[in-house]
Order: sequence, then structure tokens, then C-alpha cells
Amino acid sequence: MENLLKPSRFDTLPDAPSAAKEWLHWLATYNHFVEEAQLDDKKKLKVLVNYLSSSVYDFISECTSFKSALKVLSDLYVKPTNEIFARYLLSSRKQLANESVDQYLQILKTLSKDCNFKAVSAAQNREDCVRDAFVKGLVSSDIRQKLLENSILSLDEAAAKARAIESSVKQSQIYCSHSSNMSEPVFSITQNSNHNAKEIAPVSALQTRKCYFCGSTRLHPRIECPARDSVCSLCKKRGHFPKVCLSRGKRQISSAHEFDEDDPCVATILAASPAALAKAVVPARIGGVQAHCLIDTGSSSSYINEEFAKKHGFPIVSTSSKNKITMASTNLSTSVSGVVVLDLELQGFRYTNFKLSVLPSLCSDILIGHDIMQKHTRVDLNFGGNQPPLSITAVTQAAVEPVRLFTNLDPDIRPIATKSKKHTPEDLTFIKTEVKQLLDDGIIEESISPWRAQVLVVRSDTRKRRMVINYAQTINKFTVLDAYPVPNIDEMVSEIAKYSVFSTLDLKSAYHQVPIHRDDRPYTAFEADGNLYQFK
Repeated sequence: MENLLKPSRFDTLPDAPSAAKEWLHWLATYNHFVEEAQLDDKKKLKVLVNYLSSSVYDFISECTSFKSALKVLSDLYVKPTNEIFARYLLSSRKQLANESVDQYLQILKTLSKDCNFKAVSAAQNREDCVRDAFVKGLVSSDIRQKLLENSILSLDEAAAKARAIESSVKQSQIYCSHSSNMSEPVFSITQNSNHNAKEIAPVSALQTRKCYFCGSTRLHPRIECPARDSVCSLCKKRGHFPKVCLSRGKRQISSAHEFDEDDPCVATILAASPAALAKAVVPARIGGVQAHCLIDTGSSSSYINEEFAKKHGFPIVSTSSKNKITMASTNLSTSVSGVVVLDLELQGFRYTNFKLSVLPSLCSDILIGHDIMQKHTRVDLNFGGNQPPLSITAVTQAAVEPVRLFTNLDPDIRPIATKSKKHTPEDLTFIKTEVKQLLDDGIIEESISPWRAQVLVVRSDTRKRRMVINYAQTINKFTVLDAYPVPNIDEMVSEIAKYSVFSTLDLKSAYHQVPIHRDDRPYTAFEADGNLYQFK
């Protein structure tokens, strides 16, 4: 009987995704074995050592008793669970597209084991539900993080701790409120009617700033302030936006000598660039209006400040796609509100009918990205340093030979064109955007193939949409499966764990970086947005 109950060698490391589950199962088999063998604690320790791998044995090499060794391993592998977070995981878990009802139900039952459910009164059950909703709905992620540090927490304890943290944050901010609330003005440069004199007036004098923390002119309580949990990218302090930060450096303002003395246009600089970017700011003319232009080598597209565009009456065309943009200078994320198509003059070059996306809270009137810079062989910026010029050469694109994807097909293969699939208006818009991006990136091309698969829009656990192609009813039906071995993940983790320095290389859309052999492309044909496409 002992031979039948012998446990296998345990070699799972504590940081493995299923470490706790594997340890508990192995410990149960080990306990059955030593119970049947009727061993004392001294012999239990010896047997335990024999059934541990060398990497796991390192954790208990200094333990002198079975109980201490067992405690060390249990503490390593079985992490304390947080009751509130466990209930959140249970309530937010949804069935995945590839899960059956039974699989989904079993996962819910597994998640419920960490929720600490027990027989309680109706009043206690109500308090637990209110506590879970309270923690989940908190606006401040810092308060939620502090509350989740407690594995078990009652409603009264959660409310008291949250109240104390909120109060301390408010009191801390009062220390800063005694400083001057005045921010440096952004200047407006205008020409009078006789064009012989220029007047400089601070734009901020025409505005009344209401909120000290976010700069909004809309009255709102501090608890509703959008800057409440924001971290300033200038002073690294929490609670205000960079645009109202008192510690920011002198902002770049417009100078009279930057503009043509005989220019009859009224030039208003609504967005001043941070002083740190002054060397990358150059004068430009957009739609006949003088403006400040920031050269951004990290931006793929060009943008125009929304306030600047509205001030000069530039026609803004709305777009269905609301691309999310993260701005480094303000630490904010915002969405494109439209596009303008205007003539742009920059450093002696003219770009006719150039399209710029409209972006609120932009750090300059215009931001120039790669869509303009790639039209030139190079872009020179004079920073005035005393070192020789620094030349940056782009990474050479790897020359990858086209690969054959379908060398293992059934001899009875025949083309299949699946029935067109209906999509919701929302999904159709998303598919059109994705197809346009794939075409622009040179990943797909129009096709005349006799094959036709259908696209699907799937959503991840975070509700993020992704366009996929269902080849199950087309080429996959005639693909003969191979038995190529897959590396064992546990063995790979054990091997990697021997090292302390690692290097990784992440390729954007890695699958799309390998070209497909021309003869195999028709097999990949799919229908989208009323057209037929195939991968290149």
C-alpha cells in the first residue's frame, strides 16, 4: 500500500501561477503516505527532503524539524487570501467565449473557496455586501489599496480607515494651500490696426481660475475634482495637474521678434510649451495664422490644440474613431475630438491640405509627428550644446523570407466561401477601423481568392475588443494536424530560475512581421467591411 501512496517529486517554485494548488495537492499525497507508513517527525523530515527537488530544498535546508520545514513551505506556497478581493473576483467573473457552462460553473465554485463564506445573520450578510460595494466603488485607488492590505475587514473598520485616509490627504493638501495660487501667465501677442506697434497682454488676466488643483473654471467640490488622484509629472506630488503646479519651470512664451513685423494677421498663442522643450519649438504658420510648433520625434501623427483651432475658427471635422492619446508633458490621457485640413508652412516648406488631429490640452499650438518628418531625409534640431552632433540611425528592417504556411494540407482540399456574417453597427465601425489600420500597415491586401472566411469581434475579460478571423470552416478543415512537441512550461521555469539577469525582446504584432509566401496568401482570404482581403 505504501508503494501505491508514494508521492512524486515536488519541484514547483513558489512564483508559479498554480504553485498553491500544486503544493496543497502534493502535501495531501505526502500526508497519506507518511500516515500509512506510521513515521515519526524525525523520519518525516528525512522523507520530505527526499521528495523535494534541489531548488525547493533550498528553502528548508536550515530547518531542523518537520514542523518548521512544513511551516516554511506552507508560508511560501499558500499566500493569504483577501476576502474582499476574492468576492470581487467571484462577482466580476464572466463566462468566456470558449468555456462551456459546466467549465464556467466549476471556475466560480473554485473562486468561491477564498471568499470566506459562512453562516451569518441577515444583518451581517447585508453589511458584508455593503462593504464589498463600498470598497469596489471608491474613487481613490490609494484608499482602496490601503483597505485591501487587510485580509479580513468589517464595514465599520473599512469606513473608519477610509475616513482617516481621506482626512489625512485633505489636511496634507492644506499645507500647500498657503503658497501663492497665481500661476505664470501665458501671453497673447496681437497687432493693432496700424501694424506699427504690438501689445502683449496676459491671457490669464482675462480668465478666472476657480479650482486650485485642476484649473477648471467649473465649480466643484474637492471630492469630485478630476485631479484628486492625479500625480503631477513635474513635482511628482499627488492631487493636482501639472498645468497648475507651482514648482514648474518658466514656460516658453512667444516673442515679438518671432513674427513678421508686416504680418497683418492676429497671432494668439493659447498653449505655451514647457521650458524643457524650448529647443524643439519653432515658429510655423497654419491656415495663415502664426503659431508655435513642437517637434516631437516620439509621436507618429501630428496634432493641433483644440483651443487654438476654435480661437481662429478653423473648421473641425468630427470623426467616428475616438483614439486615446497619452500626453507625456501633462500626464493625462485624452481623446481626439476631430481633424482639421489646412495649409501648413514650416521652416520654408509648405504642406498643402495637411490633416492634423484635434487634441484638447495640447502642450503647444501644433505638434509635429512622423507623418511630416518622414517626408524628409532628416530633421535637424540645434540644441546649442558644446558636444559634436549626435546622429541617430533608424533600426534596419530585418529581411525575412516569406514562409509557406500550408504545406500540410489534405489532398481532397477544395475552396470554401462561408456565408456573410451580420455585425452590430458598433462592431462594423470597429472592423472598418481595424481593416484600415491593417491596410495602412501593409499587413493585408485586397484579394480575388475563391476562399472566404468571416471576421469576428471578441472581447477579453477587460471588455477590450479584438478582431479575429474564423478559419475553422475554411482552410483549417483541410489542414492535417501535426504532433510537434510543445516545451514543458514547468521545466522552462525551473531552468530560467537558475539565472538572475534576463533580456526580453517584444515585437509589435509579431505574427504580422513574417511575410507569407505568395502562393499561400489566397488561403487566408476573409470578408470584412464589404470587401475581400488576404494577408501578405
